[in-house]
Amino acid sequence: MRSVDFTNVSVNLDLFKSAIAELPKGEKAGAPFATTLQKVSDGKSYQQLTGRVDERALITAASGMSALGTTQSISAEFEEQLQVNGAVLQAELDWMLGLVQQRVNGDRKPIANPPDLSGVSSPYAALVRNAGLDTFDRLALILSLAPHIKPSLMNVLGGDCFSLGSMKLLVGGGDVTANLGIDKWRDCSALLDPANRIMELVGDPDPWLKITDDYRAMVTIGKLPSDNRRANMPAIKIDTGMTWDDLVVSYQTEQELREVIVAVKNQDLLDKRMAAYAQSKGTSVLMQGTNGTGKRVAAEVVAKELGLDPYLVKSEEILGGGIERAIERLEHLFTRARQQNAALIFDPGESFIGTVDTRGSAGDKIEMALRDCLARLIASHPGLVIVINRAGGGYDGRAFNFDKVVHFPYPSGDERQKIWTQFLENKNVDEQARTKIPLLGRMIELTQSEIVFAIHYAEVAAKGAPIDIEMLFRGCNEAMRKHERGLSGDTLNRLRAG
Repeated sequence: MRSVDFTNVSVNLDLFKSAIAELPKGEKAGAPFATTLQKVSDGKSYQQLTGRVDERALITAASGMSALGTTQSISAEFEEQLQVNGAVLQAELDWMLGLVQQRVNGDRKPIANPPDLSGVSSPYAALVRNAGLDTFDRLALILSLAPHIKPSLMNVLGGDCFSLGSMKLLVGGGDVTANLGIDKWRDCSALLDPANRIMELVGDPDPWLKITDDYRAMVTIGKLPSDNRRANMPAIKIDTGMTWDDLVVSYQTEQELREVIVAVKNQDLLDKRMAAYAQSKGTSVLMQGTNGTGKRVAAEVVAKELGLDPYLVKSEEILGGGIERAIERLEHLFTRARQQNAALIFDPGESFIGTVDTRGSAGDKIEMALRDCLARLIASHPGLVIVINRAGGGYDGRAFNFDKVVHFPYPSGDERQKIWTQFLENKNVDEQARTKIPLLGRMIELTQSEIVFAIHYAEVAAKGAPIDIEMLFRGCNEAMRKHERGLSGDTLNRLRAG
């Protein structure tokens, strides 16, 4: 992750007065901050540069729509809540950007008070009050949220995230005493309290500020932190409500998933017959494919089909705090999984099973020790373990020998059509848009998660009216822009004419 480096910024932030949309795409994506600002002209507000924090930005920030669920409609009340929360977050961003401008201009005055949120009814304001967040806390929180609610701002600043070093510079302008104040804050902040798990510091030596997934959903769209996180289980129980009938995968993938179910059931029978002679053996599965092709949903469905509770294991739940602590968490995880009839789903898997250079640094050797520990635990675990890996993500074949591998290719045109049909079935869609579903599936290459995102984007844009085809086009374009793609004018013309 590239953290924003304010020490290289010499241009006054008042130049935030031109729309970045006017810049070529290549210049927007990571152009140096000063260079970018020199290219924009005066005369417009910075909100035209970044776009206000509206309901679409909040839904996108809440983990790519997944926090909403796949079938939830957006009511007028929910939309109003998003608008209020967007205004609150916009005010918080304006406060933070004012501080950035101060420091870039060499002004070392003390940090100004953040906006007064007393009496304001919104998810973000509620967290500020309920957690008793002070000024430092609120600065850290909005810095951790900015990449999610205002990614265009990060493009201009020339980084992917804000780090603890970024925060120190904003608080003290380079003053050593102020830096010591941040170190003291780090030790006692409610945000970083393990009991709350609102935020984390990730990486070394200058860790980046990361808001946890649960709280990102809570402060953007008001979804409360999951009550499925168990104090005695370093994983999250998941339940999207999806069933086998909801899966849209290729024939080959479906057969491979069914083979997993048969293998687990056969292993259970064998274990019962051999109980007196040998230790039970579980089943390990690698699910590999492009992001957004339904791997995690498939893992959940397979687990539930076998009568198991699916638990999601993320790297931040296990890693960090030293090798001894990480190994302790892994061993505790597998112990609790045996006791709780749990299927363990590691996602993203590359954080756990990636290749390590055995001749590398001390850090590489620590990672290798963790992989060896995980491989040993998987091999001896009597239950189901699923590791989800992105396409092209290698894994350490020396350590891991999976019983089954399930491949998730990019969805075909027919599969995309089924996905569009399935997720639009209960939506308020006008007739013309419904007749275009076969064309959407055939001509626009999207993954399942991108299609779901496009539909929710269009639903928000419709504001209660029937979704029309142009709204779906815009949703597709937004989904593709997240991966530096977009609908060409020629494609749009053929879709409109078809």
